[in-house]
Amino acid sequence: MARGPAARTGQQVPDTSAARNAVDEASRNAQDVASTAMQQGQQVGRGAVRQARQVLDTSRQQGAQVAQELSDQARGLLDETKTQLQDQAQTQAQRVAEALRRLGGEAQALAEGRPQDAPTLRDSLATTAVKLDEIADDLHSKGAEGLLEDLQTLARSHPGSFLLGAGVAGLTIGRLLRNAKDEHQPSPEELTRP
Repeated sequence: MARGPAARTGQQVPDTSAARNAVDEASRNAQDVASTAMQQGQQVGRGAVRQARQVLDTSRQQGAQVAQELSDQARGLLDETKTQLQDQAQTQAQRVAEALRRLGGEAQALAEGRPQDAPTLRDSLATTAVKLDEIADDLHSKGAEGLLEDLQTLARSHPGSFLLGAGVAGLTIGRLLRNAKDEHQPSPEELTRP
C-alpha cells in the first residue's frame, strides 16, 4: 500500500528515479568541475612557484654579476690609483735627485773656490752665517741657560723644524770635527821621519 500524500488522495506517485539521475549527474558534473578547478589551480600554483624560482635565480645571477662588476671596477680604480701614486712618487724622487745633484755641484764649486757657481748654497750659507752670529750674540748676552730656553721654545713651537735643524747641525758638526781631526793627524810618512 502506498503511503504518503499521493496514496491518500489516490493519485499516482511520480517516478523519482529520473530526478535522482539528474541530481546524480549534476553532482558528478559539479565534482568534475571542482576537480578540474583544483587541478588547474594546482597547475597555476606550480607555474607560479616555477616562475618565482626563475625570478629568484635570475635575481641571484644578476646580483652576482653586479657584485663582480663592482669588484672589478674597485680593483681597476685601486690599480689606477696605485699607478698614479707610483708615477707621482717617481716624479718627486727625480726632482729630489736633481736638486741634490745641483746642490752637490754647488758644494763642489764652493770647495773649489768658485762661489759664483753656487748661488743657492752661497745664499744659504750667508743666511746661516747671519743666524750663527745671532746665536753667538744671544749666547754671549743670555748665557747657556738663555740659549737652552730659546731652543726649548723652538722645539715646542716647531718640532719638525727643530728636529731637521738638529739633524743638519749634527751632521755638519760631525763632518767639521772629522775634517779637523784629519787635518791635524800626521801622515804615516811624517811619523817615520826623524
